[in-house]
Amino acid sequence: KDLQKGALVFFGPRGGRGKPISHVGIVTDVDAEKGSFNFIHASRRGVIVDKYPDASYYLKRYVSACRILGTE
Repeated sequence: KDLQKGALVFFGPRGGRGKPISHVGIVTDVDAEKGSFNFIHASRRGVIVDKYPDASYYLKRYVSACRILGTE
């Protein structure tokens, strides 16, 4: 619910939680009202932007998200 632009999102094998991380994306937009977000990531098709949860491949693979804070 506190997801923000720039956060890292982590995906694993089907089933998500408790599995090893196999893919990482960076959040580019968040729609908190709809509970969705866009994320940029590398794929076999090159670097692309997908929308979660609309990108069904990633729907059951979502593990978690976090923000990396700078020291500036």
